[in-house]
Amino acid sequence: MADIRLASSMAVVGSILTGLGAFWGMHGALATEGFATAWLIPIGAAIGLACLLATSWHYVLGMSQRAQGAMIPLVLLLGGIVTGLAILTSSWWLTSALGGGVALRHHHQTQFGALETALRDIQDQAGPDHSLLQEITTARNSLERLTADEAGIGTLSGQTGIGPVTRDLREMSAKLDELQKAVGAIIDSRDGRITQARTQLDRARRASLVGDEAEIARSLADAGKSAAEAAGLSLADQAAILHRTIDSDLVPVRRIVAQLRTAVREATDDSKVVEIPQYQSMTRAEAVLHHAQQVTSAWAVSIALECLIFAMLCVLVVRAQLDRMYPPQDGQGTPFEVTTLRRAA
Repeated sequence: MADIRLASSMAVVGSILTGLGAFWGMHGALATEGFATAWLIPIGAAIGLACLLATSWHYVLGMSQRAQGAMIPLVLLLGGIVTGLAILTSSWWLTSALGGGVALRHHHQTQFGALETALRDIQDQAGPDHSLLQEITTARNSLERLTADEAGIGTLSGQTGIGPVTRDLREMSAKLDELQKAVGAIIDSRDGRITQARTQLDRARRASLVGDEAEIARSLADAGKSAAEAAGLSLADQAAILHRTIDSDLVPVRRIVAQLRTAVREATDDSKVVEIPQYQSMTRAEAVLHHAQQVTSAWAVSIALECLIFAMLCVLVVRAQLDRMYPPQDGQGTPFEVTTLRRAA
């Protein structure tokens, strides 16, 4: 009787723990659905599940004392069914209660890594852009020197002073100045947005440490917006302006323009479209499914807890069979117990 009382107590405690695990897991999954849904449904489901499991185990454990012959497989089958019911209905929730935090943090790190990779891809395009900016600066300086030489000694036209060639050179130099400022503004704006996105990403990482899901979602949304703005900044429009407005029949100028257009082509050919990942919000219950490999121990513990009462049922069945084989004698216990105690002594 002591064994059956112990097993029944374990069944009650296990059923209550299973109900609590189901409550916390379901509450986490429905946390954003409002008070009634987030609290009343999990409480009702947890109480119903705990009562169902406790009642089922009460009858199955009671049958174990009378099981013999063909009834033994039946009792074990019923115990297996109740155990399977417990595993199917609550192991997921219990796992989310035990390891949901770990799985959710891993999900956050995955999202953070995807956004960080996108930011690196955007920043990788800064190299050719800076090279282009340097090439524009060099071309403008060359044109200014050529303009000064033309005005001073007539290098190209053979005439000194301000003539048509000098005015054309000054006009092209002014256009390059505008182009230089526009390209520099694009590069600075992109760098600024990347820095802003990384700052917001760091804020999301700090929020992940304390489990502030709302702050994580908000920070990652802001970071994604900044990253998308950075990715949308392109030099393609400036390249079109260069090809359309800067040209000349003068050999030195054509050489400068050719080198500049080559730099523009290299910069624009190296550019690529960077996809900015959108943050996927996830509950603890969803996280332990999507990242099950990160919480294998939590799954193992939750399933083992559900199987604990079934293991006790097997012990009771074996003990009942031993009691029938070795009935108690003179209040000293069964001969099996007496023999075991003597060997132990």
